[in-house]
Amino acid sequence: NGLYVSKDGGESFSASLFEKDTSQYEGSSNAYDIAINPYNHKQVFIGTASGLFRSENAGEDWSFVQTLVVPEGPGLRTVTFHPNVENAIFFSSGNKLYVSNDLAYSWSVVQIPTTREVTDISFAPSDPKEMYLALGGQGTVKQPIDFIKFGQ
Repeated sequence: NGLYVSKDGGESFSASLFEKDTSQYEGSSNAYDIAINPYNHKQVFIGTASGLFRSENAGEDWSFVQTLVVPEGPGLRTVTFHPNVENAIFFSSGNKLYVSNDLAYSWSVVQIPTTREVTDISFAPSDPKEMYLALGGQGTVKQPIDFIKFGQ
């Protein structure tokens, strides 16, 4: 449970302050996914059973991120940055995809036409406007991503 950090290339690991900082959020120690901002490696996001958390200092401190997910809904399953759009971050919860173009300060939601949970998000290296979503037990779907701001 939780998040462990290595500062020596994987020789040793220590528990991040993640669990202590988020103990008031039930299920927060159940980390499902981690995303490191490719433009600012000190900015880290963690998707958990109770929501999304952000660190601005490489995991030393954590804060809860306000999203559109209802607390009693499914947890955040996957979180990722767009590889070519600096401020675009995505996460999934259930069969919904959440999109932010401003580093998680505001969100929009995209309903995926399935009842299956989105378990992974990936982008085609050959075309950054192609997004692929892994669906729990149902394969993958290609999702158009005309809802993010390219070139900004």
